[in-house]
Amino acid sequence: MTKATAIVASAILFSCSLPPAASADELDPNRITHPVPTGDFLLTVTDETGKPLQGVRVIGTGLRVKEDPGSHYGWPTSNVGKRPEVFTDAMGKATFKVPEKFGRHPDWVHTTVVTYSLSHAEFISRRVETPCAAVPCTEQMVPGCELIVSAVDPQRQIIPNLSVLIAGNQPKFIAGEGPGVLRSRSIPRGRRQTMLVRADREQQRHLFSRVLSLNFAESKKVSLRGLALKNGLEIFGTLSDDVKRPVTNGVVISWSIPKPDGNVHAKENASIGWKDFAEIRPDGSYHFPSLPPTGKLQFIAICDGWIIDSKGPGGFFTRGITHDLDEKEFDDDGSGHDVWDDLEIPMTPTASIQVSVKTPDGKPLPGAKLATWPNQLFEMSGSQWLGAIYPTADFLDRDWTPKPHRLCKSPQRYESTSDKDGVAILSDVPLGKMSISVSHDDYQVPKEKELRDRNVSVTLTEPGKKRIEVVMELIPRESE
Repeated sequence: MTKATAIVASAILFSCSLPPAASADELDPNRITHPVPTGDFLLTVTDETGKPLQGVRVIGTGLRVKEDPGSHYGWPTSNVGKRPEVFTDAMGKATFKVPEKFGRHPDWVHTTVVTYSLSHAEFISRRVETPCAAVPCTEQMVPGCELIVSAVDPQRQIIPNLSVLIAGNQPKFIAGEGPGVLRSRSIPRGRRQTMLVRADREQQRHLFSRVLSLNFAESKKVSLRGLALKNGLEIFGTLSDDVKRPVTNGVVISWSIPKPDGNVHAKENASIGWKDFAEIRPDGSYHFPSLPPTGKLQFIAICDGWIIDSKGPGGFFTRGITHDLDEKEFDDDGSGHDVWDDLEIPMTPTASIQVSVKTPDGKPLPGAKLATWPNQLFEMSGSQWLGAIYPTADFLDRDWTPKPHRLCKSPQRYESTSDKDGVAILSDVPLGKMSISVSHDDYQVPKEKELRDRNVSVTLTEPGKKRIEVVMELIPRESE
């Protein structure tokens, strides 16, 4: 396999047409509230010899902007709807829409760079950033190393619905020759942690292989056939007694690093991560049927009025509590499950923020949308909005479509709309310094000269309700 040099060039051809409004049955994150002009992003994908590649999956992932070139922005769904996902045709061509600008008036930002991913079962996946000012773009993909896998369950039966996790890169697998066999030729060279999984999305009784450290090299085929998968660690637990029962709107999020090495997003020596969740019952109990049984296991828990006590500084990031499973001994329930009973999670009270939103002349302003965004920080990884749920099992199956309510339970406790009295409440906010965004079709938060955004800062020093007032200003009329 020869090392290919990718040709990087692109163009966005902007038109004055606006994207269609989202249908009523679409989920809120995909609903267009501030439509903007879009243009066609034109892309051709070839192999290293220049031959067009059909069936390459292209996903628009984000944008960079003229006003803030050092930051990367996620796909602006409120301006153009859900992020694009297209496949190249027989000529290797794909087209998707890109916003000329996004955000909202008067704080529009203007697109300068488009970020997108390319994936194919026979070639190494790529993440590409392409400037808008170039000509229509041609991108090359190069073949990767080959992996063939199959596995058996604890009863030595072939597993037909097998999934594969590879650290630092999630290649696409297709059916191979033989029952339960999967194959991929899209794995980059190097030593990579690999774990086979049978994901059980109904009962969450997943089966896991041990974490393997595999060396992938050019012209070398790696074959793992009949690998034994075992039951994971089953956990029964409860919240600490100081949380008043019945517990409402509670969830425990788990993050496992079965064999810790480098950051899960690192290009080299990356670790495999596994994320799951359990809803907290009214009596404060929770249950994980099967988690990876080795390495590090981190918990983050939240319910109405309470959050996990991380035993450290609070504020924007909630770190939760991490256990080293390799230092613990567990009971065996007789069916091959290791069981951890009575795992208590210590909790600490949260605060709420009551915001009175007013017009410039001091009258209550109903209909203003407020949000704050405390984050949950995961070991050897990144962060997400506190309470957001993205189970790893929901991303493994090449054909399965995740259920929206399980894929991500939006932490709506951190969003609110002001009522007829101009009052909105943001609940279950961790103590510390937070930022609040306040938006309205006709009014905006006055912008401080030294600040880049229009957010409102508030510091929460104790549990209970914090009351603040925000006086808005009229949004200047947008020039035609």
